[in-house]
Amino acid sequence: MEQLVEYVCNHKQSYTQYGGLRPFGVAFLFAGYDDEHGYQLYQSDPSGNYSGWKATVIGANNSSGKSLLKNDYDPDGDGTMPDMVTALKLAVKVLNKTMDGATASTSAEKMELFTMTRDANGEFLHKILVKDEVQKIVDEVAAESDVEMAGGAESSQ
Repeated sequence: MEQLVEYVCNHKQSYTQYGGLRPFGVAFLFAGYDDEHGYQLYQSDPSGNYSGWKATVIGANNSSGKSLLKNDYDPDGDGTMPDMVTALKLAVKVLNKTMDGATASTSAEKMELFTMTRDANGEFLHKILVKDEVQKIVDEVAAESDVEMAGGAESSQ
């Protein structure tokens, strides 16, 4: 996995050698799996630098998303990966936090969720969730947020 990331980033970086240009001007998130390191996530910036992460955010309002991840990702500190439902809810929370103010109300029409898992035979299963599945997760996150807001309002009185 890292070899692929390094190859792409070396190509991006080679274009910065002459005239200091960054012709691609894009950041990437690479997600994948290999037998040696398991699931991996890498981020690359337009200059060709890359780094590995357990969870990260790129794009507009990424600092808000990273702040949320620092607080909500692995709150127990035991280093284990969250279960799929918890991970999807966290992804929706990050999207809620980072979406442009004009499109702040989240719905299944405004996002697409993808999962990558392994079955009992070790085969990879790639799945794009259908709108009903996405909407269910969005609704669960909204309900949890409403409960947190109500609890916060009660404790501040």
